[in-house]
Amino acid sequence: MWELKCMKTNTCSPHTQLSCFHQPLHSIYAALAVAMLSSACGGGGGGAAAPTNPVFGQNGSVDVNVVTMEAGQTCNIARFPQELLAHINAVRVAGQNCGGTLMAPAAPLTWNTLITQAAAMHSLDMASKNFYSHTGTDGGGVFDRFAAVGYEHNDAGEILLAGTTKIPDAMNSFLRSPSHCSYLMRPDYKEVGGACVSNAASRFKHYLTVDFGS
Repeated sequence: MWELKCMKTNTCSPHTQLSCFHQPLHSIYAALAVAMLSSACGGGGGGAAAPTNPVFGQNGSVDVNVVTMEAGQTCNIARFPQELLAHINAVRVAGQNCGGTLMAPAAPLTWNTLITQAAAMHSLDMASKNFYSHTGTDGGGVFDRFAAVGYEHNDAGEILLAGTTKIPDAMNSFLRSPSHCSYLMRPDYKEVGGACVSNAASRFKHYLTVDFGS
């Protein structure tokens, strides 16, 4: 197991926090956690062995245009899955300069309902328990959440944002961070799901989780 964690401050607003985690499967598992923040810090994720290759279209992949989500999983953002996927795919197909590294255009992603369930699980955990980390209160990470919802995968990644309910603002925050920008552009990711849960009594109020898989 190889693991690298790095943390640094940025110029986000005092109540906005970024974090990302990627855990690909190769002959050696690799875990990468990067936190970009101004007032607190996020953590890395846990891991578990991934099962066999997913069967595209039979592993939760759906047409996003038919997806509806409960308001409690979207921070009351209208057409949340459609808007989030549209913004992510617009970024990917355009290609990006991620902190000086030119990233070639990447294929658009497909919305996945199982990944979305995993993201909603984590956003709810953070909002209700008033914490911000890739590691849930049960000690699990994104691999564990994927296993819990039955998502079969070879690769998994996660980016988090706390403190906003505006998807364009969230995307701008991700793109200003070289690490988050590169996650959005990873060509090996094929599917995505996300959720946003609010709790006015919590520190950051709103907790967005975006999970990637392939």
